[in-house]
Amino acid sequence: MKSKKLPMIEHKGHKQHKIEHSVDMVDYISNLPDCILHHILSFIPTEEVVKASILSTRWKNLWVSIPNIDIDDTLLHARGIDDRNPLKELDLCLLDAIESVIPESMFNSMSLTTLKIEVEWIKIPSHVSFPCLKTLHLLNVGFMNYDDVNRLLSGCSVLENLFLEECQWIYYLENTVISSSTLSSFTMESIICTDNMPLHFQLFPNLIHLVLSKEVDNYTFRVLMDLLYFCPIIQTFCLSEGFEHGLDLGEDDRIWLLIPICVSNCLKTVTLKNFHANDSEICFLKRVLKYAHVLERMDIWWSKTQLQDVKKETKVRKELETIERRSTDCVIKFS
Repeated sequence: MKSKKLPMIEHKGHKQHKIEHSVDMVDYISNLPDCILHHILSFIPTEEVVKASILSTRWKNLWVSIPNIDIDDTLLHARGIDDRNPLKELDLCLLDAIESVIPESMFNSMSLTTLKIEVEWIKIPSHVSFPCLKTLHLLNVGFMNYDDVNRLLSGCSVLENLFLEECQWIYYLENTVISSSTLSSFTMESIICTDNMPLHFQLFPNLIHLVLSKEVDNYTFRVLMDLLYFCPIIQTFCLSEGFEHGLDLGEDDRIWLLIPICVSNCLKTVTLKNFHANDSEICFLKRVLKYAHVLERMDIWWSKTQLQDVKKETKVRKELETIERRSTDCVIKFS
C-alpha cells in the first residue's frame, strides 16, 4: 500500500503556505473480486457501466462479463448483440427499431434465464433455443405471423414465468399454441384479440399462479374458462381489472355445466378487483364458493370509481356468506 503526498494551499493573510499531508490512497472497490463487482454493476444502467470502463485497466473489460444487460434503441443499432458472453438477463426495448436489428444469435442463447422484449414488430428466426430461459416477458410485441409466435414459445423448454402484455396478436390467435410443461406462472395483460379467434391451449401441468390483467367481457370469460380446463393445479387466480359492465353471466348459464378441475380441487385464493357488485360479478363469486373445495381466501377490491358503500358491502357479504359453500374455512375480505 503506497502513500501519496498531496499538496494543499493554506491562506494566511497575503501569504500562501504550501502544506504537504500524507494521505493513504487505496482503491478498495477495484480490489473487490469480479463476482462482487458484477453484482454491484447489475444494478446500474448498462450505458453507465460501459462508461466506467475508462476508470482504469481493471475496469476496462469488466462490463462485458456482467450477468445482465439493458439495451434500448439508443444503444442498439445494426451491429446487433454479441451473444458470446454468458448473459443471464436481457431487457430489449426497441420501439423505433427495424427487425434486422435483432440478430438471430440472440434467439439461440445457452445462458439467458430472463428475457424481456418490447418491440413494435419482431421477426423470429427459423430456429429458436433457450435451454435455460425461465422468465419471458413480451411487452407490446407484434408478431409477423402465428408461426413466429409458436417458434418462440416452443423454443423455451424450461419456461416457468410467462408475461404477455399488450401483445398485438389480433390476426394470429386462431393458430397460436401456448404450451409448456414447466410453466408455473402465467400473466396476461391487455391482450388485443377479437371474437371467433380462440387461443389454443395445451396442458399446463405445473401452472399454479394465473393473472389476467384485462377487463373480462363475454368472449374473454369463455377463453378464460377454456384455459382453466388445461391448468389442473391452479392455486391462485387474479382478475386484476375485473369484469366489464356488459358481461352477461347468470347462475343458469351453460358455462357452469362443466367446472374446471382446478377450481374444484386446488384453488386456494381468488382475487377480484374493480368490483361494482353487479349481478355477473356476484354470480361468478357464488359459483367459485359453491364449487371450490379447498378455497382459503377470497379478496374483493371495490372499484376506485365507486365510493365504498357500507350498506352495499354488507348486503353482498351476507349474500355470499349465506349460500352453500364447499369450503367452510374460506375468508372473504373486502378492500
